[in-house]
Amino acid sequence: MPRKRGLPLTTLTIRNHDIIIGEDASSALLRCVNTSVGNRDVYVISDDNVWSLHGERFKAKLSGQRVNVVTVTPGETSKSVKTYLDVVSRLMDQGIRRDNMIIGFGGGVVTDLAGFVAATLFRGVRFGSVPTSLLSMVDASIGSKTGIDLPQGKNLIGAFKDPDWVIVDTAYLETLPDAYMTDGLSEVIKAALIGDSMLYRMIKTGHDIREETVLRAIEVKRAIVMEDPLESGKRMLLNFGHTFGHAIEKKRGYGTISHGVAVAYGMAIALDLGVRMGITPSKVAHEVKKLLSDKGLVHEPMMRPEDYVDAVIHDKKNLSDGLRFVFLEDIGKAVIKTIRMEDLQ
Repeated sequence: MPRKRGLPLTTLTIRNHDIIIGEDASSALLRCVNTSVGNRDVYVISDDNVWSLHGERFKAKLSGQRVNVVTVTPGETSKSVKTYLDVVSRLMDQGIRRDNMIIGFGGGVVTDLAGFVAATLFRGVRFGSVPTSLLSMVDASIGSKTGIDLPQGKNLIGAFKDPDWVIVDTAYLETLPDAYMTDGLSEVIKAALIGDSMLYRMIKTGHDIREETVLRAIEVKRAIVMEDPLESGKRMLLNFGHTFGHAIEKKRGYGTISHGVAVAYGMAIALDLGVRMGITPSKVAHEVKKLLSDKGLVHEPMMRPEDYVDAVIHDKKNLSDGLRFVFLEDIGKAVIKTIRMEDLQ
C-alpha cells in the first residue's frame, strides 16, 4: 500500500496530554520522558516482533536513561488476564516503582495492555505510548481507553488512563507489512465515515497513507473524545462497525481474524441494517461496501448478522434499556440509535 512522508511534526492536545505526530516524532522521546519522570527508570512493554525490529534504535533514543523491557507474544491473545498478570509480575521482578514510567511500544494490543497495566499497577503509574501500527496510531493509542479481553468478549476489563504523551512516528509505517496497513486502513475509513467526508474522498481516490491521512483520522477521534471523554454519549460514534466487529472476533477466535477486517465486516453489516431500518441511504451503503471490497477488507459472501447476534449480548453498549448501535446517515455523518436485540436479526 502506498505511503508518503514529509510533513513537519504536528502537536495536538487532547484532554491533558499531547499527541506528537510526524515522520520523526520519536526525536521527541527523550524530552518527553525527561519531562515526565526525569532520569528515573522507564519500563517498556512491547511485543517480540516490534522489539526485535526496532528495540535497539528505540533504546538509543533514550540515551542516558535506564530502560527495562518486557515483551509479549504478538497478537490479540496477549490481551488476556494471564498475560496481564505475567507482565505485572515481570515488572515487579525488574524493580518497578510507582514513580517510574511505563511506555507502550507497539501495535494496538500492546498499547491497550500497557495502558491497563499502568492504570492498575500501584493504582497508577505514569504512562507514555509509542504506537507502531497504523491501527494503533489512529485509534487504539488515542483517547485514553485501555483494556484486556475476556472469553466473553473484547475489552470487557479496562480503565480510562490518560497518558503523559503519545508519540505517533509515521516512519514506523515504512516497515509495516501491507496486511497490517490494510488492517489499520479499516479504522481510517471508519473515522472518515463518522466525521470527515474529505478524508473519505482522499481514501476513495487512492490517496497515500501519510501524515495527512493519519492526522485527519486522529482529529476525528480527538474532537469526539474532547466532547465526551468517558463515553457517556457521543463517543459511542467511534464504535461504528465495532458491535459486530467484536462479535466476529470473539466467535471466530481471537487472532484468527484481524481487528480491522472484523470491523470492516461489522461496518458492512451496520450499513445493511441501516438501509433496512430506513436510516442509511442504499446508495451510500452500496458505495461504502464497494470501497471496503476494493481495499481488500471484505469479500463475498458477506458475513450474516444472525450468525453473530448471540455474541453481541456481552457488548459494553448493550444496556438495560437496549443496545446503543451506530448507523451511518451519510458519508461523514453517523448517529447513535437505541435498538432491541431482535432488530439485529
